[in-house]
Amino acid sequence: MKGTICKHLLRLLAGLVTGAFYAATIHKGESVTLAWDASPSSNVAGYVLYSRQSGVAFGSGENVGDNRTASVSNLVDGVTYAFAVSAYNSAGTESDLSNELSYSPAPATATNLPVAATLAATEITAVSATLGGLVNPQGAATWAWFQYGGDTNYAGFTSPRSLGSGTSALALNNPVSGFVPGAFYHFRIVATNTAGVALGSDMTFTTPAMAPTVATQPATSITAKGAALNATIDPNGTATTAYFEYGPSSAYGSRTPLMSLGTGTNTLPISSSVGGLSAGFTYHFRIIASNPGGTVLGADSTFATSSRHIAKK
Repeated sequence: MKGTICKHLLRLLAGLVTGAFYAATIHKGESVTLAWDASPSSNVAGYVLYSRQSGVAFGSGENVGDNRTASVSNLVDGVTYAFAVSAYNSAGTESDLSNELSYSPAPATATNLPVAATLAATEITAVSATLGGLVNPQGAATWAWFQYGGDTNYAGFTSPRSLGSGTSALALNNPVSGFVPGAFYHFRIVATNTAGVALGSDMTFTTPAMAPTVATQPATSITAKGAALNATIDPNGTATTAYFEYGPSSAYGSRTPLMSLGTGTNTLPISSSVGGLSAGFTYHFRIIASNPGGTVLGADSTFATSSRHIAKK
């Protein structure tokens, strides 16, 4: 039992000796060996070692006999522990605790870099793809992600994912969207642990072009001899050209000059004026747009030219 120590019996230990905390016998950050000075009392029968996590009270302690070193195992990386010792005599009378010594096991340090291998992209569409790779953590806590972009500067990257600390290769597949149709891309896998960073080889893929999106719009500025033909077109990211077909039937027969609409991804209003029409006739027209992704025909639309105006005498 603990109690006031009688004179000439036990006294407080001189204290845990920092130098003897040659602790340092550490095994993967999970155990530590402690050492302390002998009590100056002459009738010491043994010692009790106490340990606790920071913020928690000491428990009952461990009787280590007359040893002045002891090991504590099953420590958790990153947690701070406190240690103290007491001495007791043959009657079981126990001294007060020594000073406390704190210790925090450092996280285990990896000795091997992870092994990373980039795999070919899959599920490639005009605007998305799934990036793939393999990573072996080599026994240390490892994180991995993908870098990607239009060149090997890799302007984009995915969110890092924890792969644990195993010793087998793990597959990593990451869907990525927001690509431009008909574009060439680079990517690679990146993995890191405390030993450093491993880079997978550079891989490439090309997104397929997406056909333009078109819609024929009503004709405007209609006169007896002409009209403005209208439509909207989204190039969907690839160089697109377009023209109108028109004529007195759905066989059309005439077409407007070819227009170049660029490579944007926004809907553009377009218009072409046609003349030389006959008054009082119904005409058909439609928009046609093409890019490397395909040719798209707009819906047929009609308008009627106005009748020729006869001036009153």
